[in-house]
Amino acid sequence: MTINYVITDVQKKRKFVCVDPHDMPIIAVVDPDMMASMPAATTSTMLCTIYGGNRALSAKLIFLSTALSVVTIPLWAALYFG
Repeated sequence: MTINYVITDVQKKRKFVCVDPHDMPIIAVVDPDMMASMPAATTSTMLCTIYGGNRALSAKLIFLSTALSVVTIPLWAALYFG
């Protein structure tokens, strides 16, 4: 967890991003729809390096997911807020 968090106003359909070094959440609730629209983390390539996986495939998939996020993030936002 980090000092970054989001407060959601369901009635007004708004989200507010907050950053406070003095706040540390006890629990975190992850929005699975939003997370699915985000590009893959580069951690997978590091784990492939450590455990002998296919680094080239991992790097290609990270590139692909990042390129697709140009479409998936706005689409998710349009469906969620629209």
